[in-house]
Amino acid sequence: MKKFFCIFSTILIAVATFILSYNYFSNKNPNTFYQVYMNGEVIGVIKSKGELEKYINNENKELQKKYGTDKVYSPNGLSIQRIMTYNGSVDNVKKIYKKIEKLSPFTIRGYQVKINTDYVDESDGKDKVKTKIIYIVNKYDLEKSINSVIETFVGKDKYKAYIDDNQVEITDIGEYIDDVYLDNDITIKEANIPVTEVIYSNSEDLAQYLLYGGNTEEKTYVIKEGDTIESVSYDNQINPEEFLISNPSFTSINNLLFVGQSVIIKQTNPQIQVVEEKTVVEDQVDQFQTIVKYDNNKYIGDDVVEQEGQNGTNRVNMKIKYINNSIAYINTISKNVITPTVDKIVVYGNKYASAVGSTAIWKWPCDSHYITSHFARFRINPVTGRHESHQATDIYNPYNSRIYAANNGTVVTATWHWSYGNYVVIDHNNGFATLYAHMNSIAVKAGQTVNRGQVIGYVGSTGIATGPHLHFEAIKTSNNMKFDAETLRYQ
Repeated sequence: MKKFFCIFSTILIAVATFILSYNYFSNKNPNTFYQVYMNGEVIGVIKSKGELEKYINNENKELQKKYGTDKVYSPNGLSIQRIMTYNGSVDNVKKIYKKIEKLSPFTIRGYQVKINTDYVDESDGKDKVKTKIIYIVNKYDLEKSINSVIETFVGKDKYKAYIDDNQVEITDIGEYIDDVYLDNDITIKEANIPVTEVIYSNSEDLAQYLLYGGNTEEKTYVIKEGDTIESVSYDNQINPEEFLISNPSFTSINNLLFVGQSVIIKQTNPQIQVVEEKTVVEDQVDQFQTIVKYDNNKYIGDDVVEQEGQNGTNRVNMKIKYINNSIAYINTISKNVITPTVDKIVVYGNKYASAVGSTAIWKWPCDSHYITSHFARFRINPVTGRHESHQATDIYNPYNSRIYAANNGTVVTATWHWSYGNYVVIDHNNGFATLYAHMNSIAVKAGQTVNRGQVIGYVGSTGIATGPHLHFEAIKTSNNMKFDAETLRYQ
């Protein structure tokens, strides 16, 4: 009987264990949790995706305040995937947050802006594209900042009149804006931006960046006696146009300064190219030329002024293209003589044309006197967009206009260079040489003696140039200096 009871108890316990085990496993459901990955690697498991996102947002109130946004997001590269598991163990949200914080920066919702700019590489003369990426919070700030930069280069009132189609038509002389646009390919897309990037949250700061680039260096200069806008600009290594941009109370480089006045000195570095195309009608002074005649019956030094010169006036109608307020191209539509020019005539007593040029009388090297870019220590190159010195005077002339030797001399070189295009250098054997660049064609050769006023070539836009013009340099030399074709300088 006792044996029967033991066997019965064992069977009863086994049946109870089976039933309890069956009920336990048949009634238990798997847990729904979330596995957290950073760049593909597991960093933990959490109970609620929303709880982690809320924690990230609550821990970054300063970032919300800084960028004017109501939400901070997880880093790029973080992913949260739902999993089903019987394991009931999960990580603390704060612990996961600390791990994320060490691995990668949090993000805010904004926009990535790509600005593509075509430029000419000075090392090889080839066309290339430069890409600049910036980040903004509000896409409407981009339009406002671009308009602000356009107003800086074009002029606020002039640009408004253009936009409103309210410009004054040209009846006599004046100017009329035909078109304003950006010469950039700009794309914008929504993105989660890491807060370690430079992010612009207002149009004012963005406009400053588009105008000055990353340059934050700014100084105050106090005007001294004898200062002019041009001299202050030169002494502080900026060009006069940059002076006017940083000091908008001045409207022209001819504005007067007063002693003790404070002005801002800051170099621009535009990130966009504002193109302005205008029709300009103006009266231009047509400066008289000095024509030299040689009389073999007169002794050397027996010089006579046969006719005094008188400047004339031409009314010129032009189409002008500006890039960031620098002239890039001019096309003359018409030119009417208002007052004729009378050339000065000087008769030299001389039995031959010397290869030594006069230091007293020089000839203007072309027919037009329209200077598009002066000799300047600092200017913004309209082709490359770079801030650099300009060692010459650029004079606009139509294609194939004549180019003259500025004085008697010997042609040192007459050849082609990838930057200067077709160019000629003349040594006047009097301590000076002259250089003529961007010619369409050359009419002289090296070693040839030329006379003052002789045609040496024709205007073009070869090499790196935005349009037809003469790049004219006057160079001081000495007896032991020779022209170096590599550096394009006397050494």
